[in-house]
Amino acid sequence: TVTSNVDVEKQDPSSFKTDTAVQRAFGRYADVLLKPVVSLAVVLLFFGVASVASGLVSNISIGLPLEDILPDDSSVRDAFATEKEIFKGRATSVTSVVQGEDFNQLEARQRFRNAIGGVGQVENAVVELPNWMDAYEAWQGGSDTGSYLKGMQTFLGSKQGARWKSHVTCPDITCTSIATAKFDVLFMLSRPGTTQMDELQTRDNIDDVLNPIYPAGNVVVHSPPFMFAETDLAIWRAVLETIGFSLIGVFCVVCLSTSMSTAALITLTVAMIDVDLLLFAYALGLRLNSVSYTCLVMACGLAVDYCVHLGHAFDHSKKDGKDGALSNKAAARHAVAQMGASIFQGGMTTLLGVIVLAGASSVIFRTFFFFVFATVLLGVAHGLVLLPILLTYLTPTCGKAS
Repeated sequence: TVTSNVDVEKQDPSSFKTDTAVQRAFGRYADVLLKPVVSLAVVLLFFGVASVASGLVSNISIGLPLEDILPDDSSVRDAFATEKEIFKGRATSVTSVVQGEDFNQLEARQRFRNAIGGVGQVENAVVELPNWMDAYEAWQGGSDTGSYLKGMQTFLGSKQGARWKSHVTCPDITCTSIATAKFDVLFMLSRPGTTQMDELQTRDNIDDVLNPIYPAGNVVVHSPPFMFAETDLAIWRAVLETIGFSLIGVFCVVCLSTSMSTAALITLTVAMIDVDLLLFAYALGLRLNSVSYTCLVMACGLAVDYCVHLGHAFDHSKKDGKDGALSNKAAARHAVAQMGASIFQGGMTTLLGVIVLAGASSVIFRTFFFFVFATVLLGVAHGLVLLPILLTYLTPTCGKAS
């Protein structure tokens, strides 16, 4: 947390002099920064970068490849690379769960077999895997014209049937009926040139086969890649909603210690930092996924630290001048002179705390480092360069004392 070296409220309001060499240096820096020409150039630069970022964010790659979770020297990464280069994808089991069927009826069993055959013809399907029905009938020595499931309890308790216990769900111990049953088909997923969201097309194709066979809601298609794909599909909505709520929270909390105009400008600055973070991610080729989503939301809390102390000092400087309320420019200069060193030191100490992650052997940890590193740099830059200008020219004027 950034803390001030000078308690603005306890300082003698009749003297706003900068006592140390560092404070005098930041005061001279503020004199240059707040010149109209310099201020205009800075504002155009920062808002121009934010505009470019807003236009490029849609091009950020989305997804969390499984190899990014692994260490760089993991042998599993080599296995994944071999799958893509030689086998042109990863053979993955896709499970279809059927509910509400009476498998004692011949028609239900025929629908089940038709479903397996239809899914096996879907694009990128490799092979229909063995299913419990074929294994049960082979164990029986052929299908029975009587109660089809009368031997299911014995079958599941046998050595041959033990592996199929997870493929059927019996409503009672006798297992003379089946509540749910499933079958697996092997698909070639994670193909070169495709994203995880592209895998949802395979699920949609399976649904197109099964929906005419079973009533809506009676069949569920699942595979781990579909779970990741659903996350990627919703990632932008999650990012915008969560950051939006975070910014509302920032505004409300900052209003407790600053004026509403100052709080609004601080919130705007934090929002620009998050937008610039997305540009940073695009430039470095980072992906938008659950890891970067967490970092973006966390950045709101980190970035506000480099702005709120300056805004607090600015508000107090405006009303504590010796000859009445200070002008906005004088108050901004005083705030930068008093808080500049503390904000800069706070940023540098945060960087020292995470610098060790720069050499991490996992993409996930390096991604976390890059986002925290960029958040600190952008936070310090926006807090010490852009925010003083916004406070000077966009907050209500309360006095004219220089």
